[in-house]
Amino acid sequence: MEWINQHGISLYLYHTPKSLWARLSQSDVNKRPVLKGLTGDELYAFIESKLNERAQYYEQAHIKFEQIHTSLEEIISLINNYIAKYENS
Repeated sequence: MEWINQHGISLYLYHTPKSLWARLSQSDVNKRPVLKGLTGDELYAFIESKLNERAQYYEQAHIKFEQIHTSLEEIISLINNYIAKYENS
């Protein structure tokens, strides 16, 4: 994450475990080797565990936002504001 932050702009598009679980439950998780065979509560627990495990890295992102409630226009604005701030420092 350190390298990414030094060489570009990092974004963390936050999703709750429940929203990721809902999205993945509607897809064929068997096409994803790490999720193969996981369903229901097992899939939810796996998602929750991975998000917790990776949180320390995700939280280092330059720009963080909840993807579900953030419009494309707001995302573009966040990125442009960050770039403007970065260029002026």
